[in-house]
Amino acid sequence: MTQYYFDTSALVKYYLTETGSRWVSGLLDDRDFRGDWIHKAVTTLLSNVEGICALERAYRGGRIDTVSLDSARRRLLLDLRSRYRVLGVNRAVVLRAADLAQDHPLRAYDALHLATALFLNEELAGKRIPVCVFVSADDTLLAAARAEGLVAENPNEHP
Repeated sequence: MTQYYFDTSALVKYYLTETGSRWVSGLLDDRDFRGDWIHKAVTTLLSNVEGICALERAYRGGRIDTVSLDSARRRLLLDLRSRYRVLGVNRAVVLRAADLAQDHPLRAYDALHLATALFLNEELAGKRIPVCVFVSADDTLLAAARAEGLVAENPNEHP
């Protein structure tokens, strides 16, 4: 089982139709013969607010209608509660994000996503579990993730 850490720019592609949505859906919907998820999706609690903001922007921008907004919002919130592993933000994550922001040109939430993924990778390595794949649609964040040693994928490169 591969673990994928999704920042919100990648995760929201599961709820909105845009470049890379089919690839993200393929990862998240992939099941084995028993019906179990093949891949584990991980994100941070920040994806809750960022995801809702992205859906609301899509609605206000005329990309989706009210029915689609309501459906996507419900699905996102349900998946964050029951389907994904959602990691919290604590002092250690915030301090590491601040350090990352000194080394890379990141926005605050992007630094927090990267710090969370790095802590996840350290946890997995400590358990001798293969490290996660960092998934983002943000080129600056992907460059920082790769510079920090993460394997990274951009869903926009998989139309």
